[in-house]
Amino acid sequence: MQISSWTLAFALVVQIRWTCSIPTIPQSPCPNLFYYYRDTHTAQILGSLQIPPPADSTRINIAVKFIVAVYLTSAYAGKISLADDKNSVVNRLSYGQRQPIGYSVHFPIQNPLPVLTELVVNNELLCKNNPEIGGTHTTLSLVHTLASDIPITFSTYPKSTTSEMPPMIDIRHDNRPEIEVEFHSPDILETGIPQPRPTTPGVTLTRVSPPKISGQDEECGRPVLRNNLVVQGKNVTKGLWPWLAAIFFTTASGQAFQCGGSLVSKRHVITAAHCVQQDPIQSKVVKPQRVTIYLGKHSLLNFAERNVQAKEVSKIIVHPQWGEGDNHHSFNDLAIIVLKSPADFNFNVQPVCLTDSFLSLENFGKVVGWGKDEQGNMVSKEPKQATMPIVSQEECLRSNRDFLYLTSNTTFCAGARDGGGPCNGDSGGGMYSQMVDQPGRWYLRGVVSLSLGDPKTFSCDLQNFVVFTDLSRFRNWIAQETGL
Repeated sequence: MQISSWTLAFALVVQIRWTCSIPTIPQSPCPNLFYYYRDTHTAQILGSLQIPPPADSTRINIAVKFIVAVYLTSAYAGKISLADDKNSVVNRLSYGQRQPIGYSVHFPIQNPLPVLTELVVNNELLCKNNPEIGGTHTTLSLVHTLASDIPITFSTYPKSTTSEMPPMIDIRHDNRPEIEVEFHSPDILETGIPQPRPTTPGVTLTRVSPPKISGQDEECGRPVLRNNLVVQGKNVTKGLWPWLAAIFFTTASGQAFQCGGSLVSKRHVITAAHCVQQDPIQSKVVKPQRVTIYLGKHSLLNFAERNVQAKEVSKIIVHPQWGEGDNHHSFNDLAIIVLKSPADFNFNVQPVCLTDSFLSLENFGKVVGWGKDEQGNMVSKEPKQATMPIVSQEECLRSNRDFLYLTSNTTFCAGARDGGGPCNGDSGGGMYSQMVDQPGRWYLRGVVSLSLGDPKTFSCDLQNFVVFTDLSRFRNWIAQETGL
């Protein structure tokens, strides 16, 4: 395998146009708890906190400190805000979903970027760092409190383990004079006066199994064919990935393969938004009558292949924020294709499960598609698969500064940077992962979106990471549009 033509051209343009000064991304002392990312709407560099819900508390108090190598005269020191709606976070906790709570950190300055020195949650020190910054500097202190209007008891869960909360990192201490600015924003406190615990039972978090996703088939993510997984670069056995969909456009000369996709229900296929483009300049979406979806297809060149379902399309739904901003093709690269008639589930055709942010998935995934192969063919006759490790946002940004303009908090990067992975023709295809403690069921974790381009070969540069659209960030939108 080796993502579509507009992707490569766009990435090459990014490399050529790089003339302005951009901030250096500092190294995070605790990347599992904090990392930097670029906001898609403001183009500002923000910080992301991923805080495991603490035990034995009805409030979550966060205090963080940063140091920046300049003297700031403004009283504004930045702010911390919830990444998701407060009510949805509280509801999530009340249902026993223990995924980290996301916060965005807004900085008072972009260049240089402040460096994290301390993170405290409910008076527990989780991360400490003493970076070497000589000369003038300013210390920034930010706080945030999350409380529920009704008491929520976390004590039904054991204390966080090292897998949930990394060990504290304490780097060399350096006694030096500092200028300290402490900032408590009035809009940081999420609620008013905390409610006392009632004498009658309130809302108690209990450990529950991940709920069944409404509208999805009970056996989603379970191929009928049990496999001895093939190695990277080898052809995939027919039926091994029964949710793999081939998207074809009708052209003046016949049908042409466009992209891959993933079947998630009898009537819905998920792919990348750029895969359903008719006009790359105007971001015009192709008309549904020009699109045919082939399910259960293995050989792209064999149109007499048995047990293949050819489906017409009734509607194409592109994410409403795709095509916005300076890098309008980089973010929210997601589309839903609605089939005119329902798919027939059988040995070769099955749906994949939709992921959610509370699922504990493996830190790698399988990417399958008919993209460019090692012999230079623009598409492969049969699908191939690659195993790709998922890396942190920080590692992605530090590997190549071009990713600063190609990634956001709705994407993730993956790859071994060894020349293998998705390329031309693999766009829109999925990355599939299993749960850590419940293997055997596959979830659609991401959608192949883009890669950097190689200026010598005008193809994808797989010595760099590949960018995927993070499906967990769009779960509510998918549910709203599909009922799944």
